[in-house]
Amino acid sequence: MRVILIDPWIQTIVATSKLAGYKDYYRLLSGTSPDGLHSTPVTCFDITMVNTPANHLLVVDDEGFLKSEQAYFELDGRTFAGRGVLIGDSGREDDGPATVSTDDLLALIRWIPVGSRVCISRPIVRGFDTTDELLRFLGEE
Repeated sequence: MRVILIDPWIQTIVATSKLAGYKDYYRLLSGTSPDGLHSTPVTCFDITMVNTPANHLLVVDDEGFLKSEQAYFELDGRTFAGRGVLIGDSGREDDGPATVSTDDLLALIRWIPVGSRVCISRPIVRGFDTTDELLRFLGEE
């Protein structure tokens, strides 16, 4: 199946093939940095929706932001850590082939220089003991 590998270590986007099943994502996401100094094995991945390009999903290292030596890229207004694999969204449980061209995808990506420190904002979660507290917070008393 056609997928697109996004590699922020060497800032490349390459159309490649993925073997059937989910285990090949580990191979595609893992590797070594171009300088050979940082091994980047991936043991857990996540699949996230992207709005641009439409009808695609991005497979990323679930623990990418926890690694001390990392490379980053931005796509669809979000920052991702490590390599990414763009796949098509088949609308079913199985994955589909990526249909966007590599040139179109390259125009959507912003590379973050290797060695940069990235701070990801976290949402603030607020709890309320009563509905009245919630309404006061919302200013709807």
